[in-house]
Amino acid sequence: MSIFNVKKSEVVWGLLPKQIQESYVQEAQPTIQLYNTFDYSAQGLEEVKFDTLRKIYSWVPQIASAVDNFHEMIIGSEIGINADDEEAKKVCEDFSNNSDLYGKMRPAVKTMLVCGVALVEKIGDGKNLEGIEEIDILSIYDKIRDDYGQTLNYELVSTGEHTFIEPGKVIEFGFNQ
Repeated sequence: MSIFNVKKSEVVWGLLPKQIQESYVQEAQPTIQLYNTFDYSAQGLEEVKFDTLRKIYSWVPQIASAVDNFHEMIIGSEIGINADDEEAKKVCEDFSNNSDLYGKMRPAVKTMLVCGVALVEKIGDGKNLEGIEEIDILSIYDKIRDDYGQTLNYELVSTGEHTFIEPGKVIEFGFNQ
């Protein structure tokens, strides 16, 4: 219901300038949002760029405060590793300490909260994980999928050059997954 509905909003309508009152104001038609149960995305929504989301975070203090508070609740003050196998726990703790896992995950979690997703690239030879690095979300150009929705590649653009990263080298942290 619009505030311009004369029957329901006489008080508001009376406060509007005469030019608006005298002009024809058409009631907005409700929009129908269609959902594809296999797609998980709303059809008909405008695409919002990651850059826009970052600007909103920077420009609106209420959003920045909410994101920052939620970020601190998630990330806390350290990474705790729990495992039934003591040897596995020791390997994970050593990796965490040697690669500064906590320091690298802090900005990735904030990116996830602001943009809805954060991508982290695994650094290593394929068998041994040596470290991780966050992929700048603004460098993401496309996520290439097959007909069944499986990720084939991530396409990145940096200084005008397109590069591709295979999905096995990327950890995707999605806020809504």
